[in-house]
Amino acid sequence: MSHRVLPLTHRILLLIQAIALFILVLYGLMFVQHAAAAVRFPYQLDYGEGLELYQVFRLLNGQPLYSDIHQPPYHVGVYAPLYPVVIAPIAALTGIGYGAGRAVSAILTLVIAWLLGQMVYSETRTLWTGVVTGLLWLASHFVYSWAAFMRVDMLSIALSLLGLHFFWSGYIRQGRERYVLVAMVLFVAAAYARQTSVWAAAACLVYLALTRRWALMGKALAVYAGLGLAILCLLQATTGGEIFRQLFLYNNNHAWNFRRWQVTVSRAWAMYPLAILAGPITLVLALLRRWPALPALYLGFAWLSSITISGAGGYINHLLEADAAMCLACGLLLGWMGKSRRPLWPLVASVALLIQVALVIHLPYSLQGGVLPPWTAVKNLVRQPAKQNRAAYSWTPADADIQVAGALDERVRQTPGLILSEDGSFTTTHGRPLWIQFSDFTLFAYDSVWDQTPFLNQIRDRQFALILLKFNIEGAAPRSILTPEMVDAIRSSYILDNQMWLYYVYVPRSAPAN
Repeated sequence: MSHRVLPLTHRILLLIQAIALFILVLYGLMFVQHAAAAVRFPYQLDYGEGLELYQVFRLLNGQPLYSDIHQPPYHVGVYAPLYPVVIAPIAALTGIGYGAGRAVSAILTLVIAWLLGQMVYSETRTLWTGVVTGLLWLASHFVYSWAAFMRVDMLSIALSLLGLHFFWSGYIRQGRERYVLVAMVLFVAAAYARQTSVWAAAACLVYLALTRRWALMGKALAVYAGLGLAILCLLQATTGGEIFRQLFLYNNNHAWNFRRWQVTVSRAWAMYPLAILAGPITLVLALLRRWPALPALYLGFAWLSSITISGAGGYINHLLEADAAMCLACGLLLGWMGKSRRPLWPLVASVALLIQVALVIHLPYSLQGGVLPPWTAVKNLVRQPAKQNRAAYSWTPADADIQVAGALDERVRQTPGLILSEDGSFTTTHGRPLWIQFSDFTLFAYDSVWDQTPFLNQIRDRQFALILLKFNIEGAAPRSILTPEMVDAIRSSYILDNQMWLYYVYVPRSAPAN
């Protein structure tokens, strides 16, 4: 009887694995297509891209990245400087635009997929689980919706995972202590891509403490903290102290909301219950069977990083490192269970993977709208080609979008003078300053960190040839974007001229309002 059952079980196992792999490959191809469309789209897709583009613009024009926030243009460096430093040489060759930054982010997303798969393969020696791990990362809605943007996140995560890879493969598996120091240097680089990227370093340092390698831990901590502080002191001196104020002090003005974190994590749980459960299971197995504890430690710290989503402006990018750690834990668990001599465990692992993959497809994520009902995703998957699957995933720009946005771009190009807009497509790409970061400086005004009076006077004096907003100023203007005083100044001095692409276009009134 057993000789008949085992082959049947094996065939069922292969069928389930083939279905899961097929779906993951499909969504991997969808990500590549989405990323290619984003790279060739010349206009802004995400609010933060304009800020990153302006950082690159400032570097290429010899301007400081971190300048006095009280002097126009009103700009604050939200992130550490490594990402614009990496992009600037490429932009010098290709021209100021989003393509270079998006291409780098998309390539790094594929590098992260490879690193995750390589770490799982090195541990389990199972090619299938390594491939699945990398594809599971690419299939994630968080990755699909964010990774092709000109944002810092993929660079910081790639550097963190590269350091984790060196620590794991070079030190834990081969016992070579120099790889610990190499990892620490990479972790410092990750922190200078995004200042909150400390979680992989924390996991490795805690691992050294748990294994009682105190001398090595001291060396690692000295390299990590010493190099990080040395670079910070150098940047402090060259920026007149602005970098510390802008990266740490001004960023702390953003209110932290526990409810926002709770809602976000609950929505992630709705999509990834089995993947999230893989984390504690991996930790338990690491404790009971002496399997590597490093991935479980990294998962714990990476999920701790999700608390930053509760600040003002927090979005799904704050879950990306937790997503990467979750994929790593899933791949390891699949590999370990797949190598079990009992045929039941590989089958259970593969069924769980297929169910989780189905949830990734049918329950797409939206921070504002929550989890979409399964029939919405299924309907769009059936009726529309993959590249137009906008309801299920992030918006993928098409040729029609280029034409519509191009009309506004041409309008701006033919208009001399300052343009007030947060979209770098109509400021930075035309060689004009990004005059103000509305959301950041609105918070500064509320907290009395920044005096908005000079800026209000500029609006009242009609110093801007055009004002571009994504909402009608005559309606309920969002208080997180504009202060009431800014709204009143625009209403009294500007009039709606047209609505083009995503923007309401305002021009100066011909005479002061009565």
